[in-house]
Amino acid sequence: MGISMYAQEIPIELLLPMPFKQISDLARKRRSAHWRAIQAEIEKVAIENKEAVINFLSDSIIKAMEEEEELGEVSSDTIKELKTNINYLNNQFKNLNDFFESLDVVDKKDLILPFIEREITDLRNYRDKFVEMVNSKPRWDDNDAIICTYYSLYQENITVYRNLLKKAHRWEIESIIDTIKTLTVVYKSILLTYIIDKPVKNEVVLKRLGELRANVPSSYYILPANRRKIADALSTVAPIS
Repeated sequence: MGISMYAQEIPIELLLPMPFKQISDLARKRRSAHWRAIQAEIEKVAIENKEAVINFLSDSIIKAMEEEEELGEVSSDTIKELKTNINYLNNQFKNLNDFFESLDVVDKKDLILPFIEREITDLRNYRDKFVEMVNSKPRWDDNDAIICTYYSLYQENITVYRNLLKKAHRWEIESIIDTIKTLTVVYKSILLTYIIDKPVKNEVVLKRLGELRANVPSSYYILPANRRKIADALSTVAPIS
């Protein structure tokens, strides 16, 4: 069985960059004037925007990381491309983004936590298929040899920040959510790219693997200096979790 066949079995929740359902439910509960528009935006994601989300994570983000590894920085053209793609996705979910941004930080925390809980559950449930996918390859390359370790460390990091967010004081919430955003956009893109059988340089995987390993359990915030340009580009995204 080829790797690409497993891509169809990825839980849709693992592709989503925001807690769409929770945001929609809250908008309806609070009788937001735009809750029907928010619901319509969410209903489109699996059909019209799923491919755009996948391409953003597996093309634009990976391209930026590979440039950073090869050149020591991300080119201005790639940063522009990142921002263009981010703006496109934001426009697809404008009402949802605007509603989320209008919320108090405690409300954001209450939305993000169940989303991250679901992410952890999906990672746990999908792990056997992931391992089967790796073991089914007739010949391994350098990424195949380390990708299961990467999967485990990503899951461990998400769990750490879930726990931190649970206990966070009001003034800590935004910074922890920003870190979760970095994990689920930048670091998860390595896994997604592997699953859909797109190439990524081994040096990039090793570097992200080292950062994930170093971050658990003693450090709290993944944002080394060489992640700045990508993180700055992502700062235009409505909160992602």
